[in-house]
Amino acid sequence: MITLDALHFYQALPEGRLLALDIGKRYVGIALSDANRIIASPHRTYEIQNKAKTQHYFRTLLAEYHPAGLVTGWPLTLQGEEGASTKLVMEFLTLLAPSIFPGPILLYDERFSTRAVTRAMQEDGMKRKDRTARDNHLAAAYILQGALERLRGIGS
Repeated sequence: MITLDALHFYQALPEGRLLALDIGKRYVGIALSDANRIIASPHRTYEIQNKAKTQHYFRTLLAEYHPAGLVTGWPLTLQGEEGASTKLVMEFLTLLAPSIFPGPILLYDERFSTRAVTRAMQEDGMKRKDRTARDNHLAAAYILQGALERLRGIGS
């Protein structure tokens, strides 16, 4: 099940941690929550390879962490419309769902996530080359933390 509806996602979600993806053209940022779904932590950035290698990597990752659900950034335009980037996300998700990950997947509005992470790294004085190497998985953690807070609001 892939949904934009956080309530529908919450209702379909079993107990356990969540895994988040920030999907781009070349890289996928990956973040994980703790088992209680309180804190999102950046995991790593994966460089997209061919279909078989990418599927193998994510099959292994999912087998290691056993997430209850996936949250992926949904890159809407500033006007709130779908564009080329949303198509890219859906194409990537077809590599995972349902054969590799049959659980619920939430498409979470990611507008401004990369910008917010980049701004925070700039404020910390991080150099551009270091920011580029880290922004994908930090953006995934930012997206996941927003989703965790949204889900807590539904559950309370």
